[in-house]
Amino acid sequence: LTRQIDRNTLPVMGKVWGPEAVAKNASTSLYGSIVALDESPLQEGLLYVGTDDGLIQVSENAGASWRKIESVPGVPPRTYVSFLHCSTHDANTVYAAFDNHKMADFRPYVYRSTDRGKSWQAIGGGLPENGPVYAVAEDHVDSELLFVGTEFGVHASTDGGSAWVRMKSGLPTIAVKDLTIQRRENDLVLGTFGRGFYVLDDYAPLREIDAALLGGEAHIFPVKDALMFIEATHRGIHSQGETFYTAENPPFGATFTYYLKEESKTRKQRRLAEEKKLRKDGKTPPYPDWETLRAEDTELKPYLLFTIRDETGTVVRKLHAAAKKGVHRLTWDLRFPDRSPVGSKTEVNKANGLLVLPGQYSVEMAEVVDGIERRIAGPVSFTTRVLDNTTLPADDRAALVAFQQRLGEIQRVTLGVQKYAGELHERLQVVEKALHITPEAGAALMKGWTDLRSRMLDIDRRLNGDKTISSRNGNAGKSIVDRIQYLMYFIYRSTSAPAAWNACTIKARYSPLSLLA
Repeated sequence: LTRQIDRNTLPVMGKVWGPEAVAKNASTSLYGSIVALDESPLQEGLLYVGTDDGLIQVSENAGASWRKIESVPGVPPRTYVSFLHCSTHDANTVYAAFDNHKMADFRPYVYRSTDRGKSWQAIGGGLPENGPVYAVAEDHVDSELLFVGTEFGVHASTDGGSAWVRMKSGLPTIAVKDLTIQRRENDLVLGTFGRGFYVLDDYAPLREIDAALLGGEAHIFPVKDALMFIEATHRGIHSQGETFYTAENPPFGATFTYYLKEESKTRKQRRLAEEKKLRKDGKTPPYPDWETLRAEDTELKPYLLFTIRDETGTVVRKLHAAAKKGVHRLTWDLRFPDRSPVGSKTEVNKANGLLVLPGQYSVEMAEVVDGIERRIAGPVSFTTRVLDNTTLPADDRAALVAFQQRLGEIQRVTLGVQKYAGELHERLQVVEKALHITPEAGAALMKGWTDLRSRMLDIDRRLNGDKTISSRNGNAGKSIVDRIQYLMYFIYRSTSAPAAWNACTIKARYSPLSLLA
């Protein structure tokens, strides 16, 4: 199946070298080896092999006989056949990649045949001129969606190889030596040289990309079903030593893949772009007036707002993203917003509360420019469903979520009162200093301040515990905040039904609002 050429007869650097040459044949394979192989998934026994001396052989009878392909138009003779890939759509279609870098030729050679190798069409136009192709993959749903692994990364084509786009998004500049597709999850898996392997989770949105979509203002791609479960947490010290290995998992929740044609620009960015255009035309741009500059200084930065609603239309979560052009992703962790008091450093997307109810949801995308919201894509519906891996699942998931929401409301009120009490305490400290430095302040005002301070200390003890006792290792008992936070800690990661007790009992017995009445 190979050319049967003796490598010791081939010239290297212009001459044939003898056996005494330094490192003669070291670190090289025996010439005349089969280095590529694939069998059609549609027709048993339809085999293709490729060799390191530039042959492709085809067998349609499981290897009983072979048809030799000695040359492919445009490929130099004896070029290494780096990859063969049979189509999952058409038994007559096969893809081939060639690597000629040993001859100082780094061009990408990638071809398709629709007649079992009798004729070939080059489909590498648009790939980098200095990046040999090592691997090819064809999408199992859309035959026009192709992937190639090259010396400097992976490229994708949505039109059968007429045009290619490099896929980055965290992938380093590295040789991609192999490709495979995990069909159930629509994941693209890359085997790289010296850096392990990478997984592109759910590339299915690429099947929708076309000129019409890219010409539109914005788009949200179909959302894959989101599985609900409690992620494992590893605690303690791992005992596997150097054999222990971990890698980042896909983000948990519902992942939204979206497209934005143009980046939202601020007033200043638009002014600078206009000034640049005027200077390019040989004109002097006018100096902006104070009102223009003030409007630029006070303008809110543009962003994208994703609104998630349940099947009744009720808003359950809002997420923010930068208004950058291109295709991007954002993941919702299937949780309500956090009920804790909001501060200046609160991160909108990370303020996560309790899990929502499984079912139907929708997401829409809006552009917010200078505080004005404008919907530009969606709504797109999607499903959240529970992964069947719970040891003690709740019989009534809706009742569980309702219970968690009631307890979450108690937490919201409790922590809100705690925060407000802290603010009052700080104000009392300011009042104390004011009384000390104000000559007109008399004993009556100081007595009033003392009474307020005593009341605030009593509120603090009931909310946060008796520090006089706890600081001396005494049994101070559980405070209101301790009890609520203890409960919330355990239900945050639980999908089991609560014990048979009434949450209203807690609300009546520990009513934080009554403390400040």
